[in-house]
Amino acid sequence: MGELKVVWLVSQAMGSVFSDRDIFAMATRNAASILQWDAVLGSLEAGKRADLVVISQESGDPYESILQAKETAIRLVMIHGVARYGTSGLMRRFGAVGEMLRIGRLKRMIFLQQETADPSVGSLLLKTATSMLREALLRLPELAREFRAT
Repeated sequence: MGELKVVWLVSQAMGSVFSDRDIFAMATRNAASILQWDAVLGSLEAGKRADLVVISQESGDPYESILQAKETAIRLVMIHGVARYGTSGLMRRFGAVGEMLRIGRLKRMIFLQQETADPSVGSLLLKTATSMLREALLRLPELAREFRAT
């Protein structure tokens, strides 16, 4: 959503070069077509990989709704038909039970398990991975020196 909002802001600054619908097309079906992946993704059709976002915000135009929505409005994110992030009720409804986290004052669930994941990262919780990354970033100069020494 963040990237789409940036495109929208740039478009607005340049005199509304793209409509809200155009911005979504660039990120979905147009991108898939350029990469020649449109047979398997880029639109919601039977037999294609289903990636979708469900938000709680409504306005008359669905494209405008998502561009104006805050991250707290996200109710569900599905990637390739698998519920990956959302409210615990929706996540459980789709068979995903994962790690709880807070977004603002709201509780959300994230499900990152994947059969094809590398065993060294597949079992990491988001909380653990975040802590490891934070520590590594704080020690970056020291880690760089150690890397150069090997």
